[in-house]
Amino acid sequence: MPTEPQRCYRAVPGHLRVEQSDDAGTTWRVAWEVSDARREPRARRFDNPGDIGRHFASRDLIVYPAADGGHQVLVANGRDGFLRRGSDGGWRRVGFLEGWGPADTRWGDLSVRDSGEPGGRQIDLFLAIALALTLGVTVTVLAAHLAIRRSGGPRGWGTAGFGVMLTAGILLALVWERDDDFDTFDALVFVVLPACVVTAVTLLVRASYQGALPRWVGGALGGLLLTVVLAGLPLVGWLLGIPPQTRFALALALLGTVPGVLLAIRIAGLVDPARAYANRYPPRPPHPHGPYPRGLPVVPDPPYPNASNPPGLPVVPDPPYPNASNPPGLPVVPDPPYPNASNPPRPPAAPDPPSPVRLRPPYPAQLPPG
Repeated sequence: MPTEPQRCYRAVPGHLRVEQSDDAGTTWRVAWEVSDARREPRARRFDNPGDIGRHFASRDLIVYPAADGGHQVLVANGRDGFLRRGSDGGWRRVGFLEGWGPADTRWGDLSVRDSGEPGGRQIDLFLAIALALTLGVTVTVLAAHLAIRRSGGPRGWGTAGFGVMLTAGILLALVWERDDDFDTFDALVFVVLPACVVTAVTLLVRASYQGALPRWVGGALGGLLLTVVLAGLPLVGWLLGIPPQTRFALALALLGTVPGVLLAIRIAGLVDPARAYANRYPPRPPHPHGPYPRGLPVVPDPPYPNASNPPGLPVVPDPPYPNASNPPGLPVVPDPPYPNASNPPRPPAAPDPPSPVRLRPPYPAQLPPG
């Protein structure tokens, strides 16, 4: 201020804030601000807000003397419009200039933006629905994965389901910091929501095929609805401004998935592996033989006839095969043993004569006297 050299003002980049110094810039204090917690719900009332930290921030200001002897300050706050300090020291948001001329200066009305009512942007409602549904389907994918693994099925189904949900979550994170609400709407309606519905239905059907009981299907659907409701409650509050900051609403929504995860683990026991085996290997009817058409009882084939058993007669066993010493019609005579080179035929051996007995002389004591 030329008339007050000690009074200075400055805009704080990245915030809706103006600071004031009364000692020529040695120390500064906040003269006016909108806190970062209040700035986000204020920005969400605009169409296509984009980067809130860059588009809704104080950028520049000018100080000029007032007609009544004081001074005024005009601050440019980006998409939030202009802020003006009157000569009486009061700060007031005046919107945007609608007319400019020697005697024609009009400012836009910000009363609708400052009314405190929930914003009219429908895209935030779609964001909340998509996030709640994505969390609910993720819990359902977990339940189906546990059921399929318990019945001995392949783990590729659960891996594919988690991959789809991860892709949907990344897309949600990208469109949440949106620069164009039209692209955000298209991504939610034509990508995220169909992916969630198709993934949930596919894994529920697959788990049923793997032996999940009907009670498991009911429990999985109950976990889906429970997660959507518990995760959706803080998001509904976020739409109404309670809590005003997005990160708090997201943390509460993630916390709302805990009961659904516990339920998914609990119902994993409602799977019958025997039903999964019966579904994979159903019993097959016996294969018909020969010319019998399907639907008629199977009749075994007759025995194959041989030379001694013409067709139509009972089976007669073949006679023994004749050899040289057994002409046809005679009883079987066994062949004699076959001699070899070291064992020529020889006559029967004569018995050995008896061995002579050796007589010993008697002892002297046994001789008669004389």
